[in-house]
Amino acid sequence: MLTKTFKNFMMLMLERSSADPRGLIAATGTNGTTYYLMNRFDNTSCFPYSINYGWRSNVSDYGIILGTGTTAPTEDDTTLENIISGGLSVTVTQRSGVNSGVPFVEYNLAINNTGSASVTISEVGYIQRLQAATASGGTSGSYYPFLLDRTVLTRPVTVPAGGTSVIRYTLTTREAEA
Repeated sequence: MLTKTFKNFMMLMLERSSADPRGLIAATGTNGTTYYLMNRFDNTSCFPYSINYGWRSNVSDYGIILGTGTTAPTEDDTTLENIISGGLSVTVTQRSGVNSGVPFVEYNLAINNTGSASVTISEVGYIQRLQAATASGGTSGSYYPFLLDRTVLTRPVTVPAGGTSVIRYTLTTREAEA
């Protein structure tokens, strides 16, 4: 589910300003701190300045994270319910396109369990770094990690010890239909 942070960031497109960027919209980072997303959209220093879609084992970095949580996602999520922090080796390949007029990006995660016990993956998240100020109206910003999507898998994937499994994770701006 696309998070409120993603939706708020998209609203900033209407407030585009690279000459006078400032923190405008409150958003909670993956560390639980409230920041103010900045309206800076140029090609040298802001989103999507550096997108990472590799696997990460913590929420202080940006990329794709995996977890074992099962609580239904909400747009207020700021992190996964229970992050898997090790015991995996993940190779990510990316493909993008348009399906029925809706753009998408698809990540195929080849997950190798390097541990001695099976691991069940039931949630996937997408974290990116966004420029934000620490105060409303602040003109000095830094990059902080924000959860832009949290998806709970319909069918969890169990990766046996020493085994490999694949998860296809697709992001789109159209919510899945029930």
